[in-house]
Amino acid sequence: MMETIDIAYLRARILSGACDLHMHTTASDGSSSPELLANEVVAAGLETIALTDHDTLKGIEPLRRSLLGIYALRGIEVPALIPGIELSVDWRGREVHLLGYLPPKNYGRIQPYLDKQLANRQLRNRRMCERLTELGFPVTLAELEEVADGRNAGRPHLAMLLWQKKYVETPQEAFNQLIGFGRPAYVARRRSPLEQGVKEILACKGVPVVAHPQNYGWLKERPRLLDHLRELQAVGVQGVETIHGETSLTNSRLIADVADELGLLKTIGSDYHGFHKGHVRLYTKDDNFFEYLK
Repeated sequence: MMETIDIAYLRARILSGACDLHMHTTASDGSSSPELLANEVVAAGLETIALTDHDTLKGIEPLRRSLLGIYALRGIEVPALIPGIELSVDWRGREVHLLGYLPPKNYGRIQPYLDKQLANRQLRNRRMCERLTELGFPVTLAELEEVADGRNAGRPHLAMLLWQKKYVETPQEAFNQLIGFGRPAYVARRRSPLEQGVKEILACKGVPVVAHPQNYGWLKERPRLLDHLRELQAVGVQGVETIHGETSLTNSRLIADVADELGLLKTIGSDYHGFHKGHVRLYTKDDNFFEYLK
């Protein structure tokens, strides 16, 4: 089992095709269990995958076991699994997502950092429950965690709880009226600095990559994207997600051009969440983005 995951290894797997390095399970906010996802990635004909649940490693071993089970029972090739993580971090006062690709043998070394992130998440959840109760919508942290059903509880689960208790007509209304940014029960989450997240990934001998840069408004002008990625590279970021399930190929071309200028690794990830993000599908063996990733 390899001790490290390095840029050369990732680049080789990406350029060989049939690769998807950004997906989620029920361990965070995806709709597919690790067992179901194993079948989905095999059906897609993928050769390399990374599981990148939000702030948790809980889905990795169940997914690995399920892939091994498919191979043992059906005798068909299954994709190589790279352990990964998606961290929500703070950079210049806004939330940015950082992907970490971690070595199979040492990925658990990041767990103490994740435990601190979970504690911050739980504190935020408790405060939002208290605010909702004060506003006349009584909910408890225990009820929220029951809805989350073993996953890292967050606002999507709180929206579902409010809907289940018939306080709102739809979960989206919960965001619009109560728990969305600027709404009465919204509580900002204390996020770790991006620099710390990068440090933790590197300490595991992993590769830190900035996720979906289009989500942060960086693609409006090429100089802005160049400046931001150059600054992130200076603190240890080694790659940028270039092909993404919600990024147009025009924008992917821009990201690839800037990544080439800086010498950053160009990665591919669908950001698959199952039916929780139904417009985004897993990539398959038939998808060809070589010209953007070479």
